[in-house]
Amino acid sequence: MGWKPRETELACMRGVELLLVEDMPINRQIASIVLESWGVVVTMACDGAQALLLLKERHFDIILMDIQMPGMDGYETARLIRKDHRFSLLPIIAITAHVMPEEQLKIIAAGMEDFLPKPMDPEQVFKCLSRWLSLPVSDIPHHRGKGDIEAPLPWDVVLDIHGGLRRVMGKTSLYNRLLREFRVEYGGSANMMEKLITEGDMDTAIRLAHSVKGVGANLGMHGISLAAAALEGSLRSGDGVSADMDSFKNAMEILCLHLDTLKLEQTVEARAPEHEDAEEALALIKQLRIMLRKGDFNAADLAPKLVIAMGAGCRGLVGGLIAAMDRFEYEKALRLLEELELTIKA
Repeated sequence: MGWKPRETELACMRGVELLLVEDMPINRQIASIVLESWGVVVTMACDGAQALLLLKERHFDIILMDIQMPGMDGYETARLIRKDHRFSLLPIIAITAHVMPEEQLKIIAAGMEDFLPKPMDPEQVFKCLSRWLSLPVSDIPHHRGKGDIEAPLPWDVVLDIHGGLRRVMGKTSLYNRLLREFRVEYGGSANMMEKLITEGDMDTAIRLAHSVKGVGANLGMHGISLAAAALEGSLRSGDGVSADMDSFKNAMEILCLHLDTLKLEQTVEARAPEHEDAEEALALIKQLRIMLRKGDFNAADLAPKLVIAMGAGCRGLVGGLIAAMDRFEYEKALRLLEELELTIKA
């Protein structure tokens, strides 16, 4: 069973202008999908400096602030925001993986009102926003309808599927793509980590471990998240690095093995006909163009149909298009769509 806000609560949330400050792209994607599903208008900043620039240009009702970011971290960003009297009453909610009492004191001292633990839980986020925006919200749990979560995925061996889907509002297709993106982005992180440690670049190694820890937790990858957390701690202290590095390598190897076995890449070439259906392909391209211009993450769901419609033709272009959509590179995907359309019409 999962939590879902009531329609009356959603009506109060719609139109809220929120600034999300988070350096990890996958975490930004997950948070924005959840927030936008409630009608919240989300503007994203990838670091503190960008957040300060946006505050000069735009009005915001509330800020969600990641604490650990490269360069200007969340503490420094919050302190600089509070120096401007215009933002003295603007609620700033910290997002942190550390919820120890000393961390909470640092959050308050920096001028932030509250905190949300990582990985973020939609119900906690909704209630926190409601509290600081003075919106009515009930403590009575609501239950998700049978149709709200798409078909279950057979990945329970290595992933907390329920938790992962909960954080993306039950969108299996989105969760699928985020897992593929994790595989591409972090699948080689164990080798990279060893290289960084050998070169003595501990700051970058710590940052990489922290990133894997946070993104893994958001996607329900508890094993790799815990291993990354242990490695991050040992890299900071200098004790037990070798043992924790071995654990991290083992956890990543197991995770990648399962992800590869799942054949997450969305391709149906084995079922594709030899000859293309140009009319169907052009209709799909038109539909995809509309969705990509809107930034609709469901656009990638049309990829298998496009592969079938194209048959054996333009597989390189179609493959590049699918890869771009999987990584949410919508401008690149639109350019590839144009090229594909011209090729079909030629």
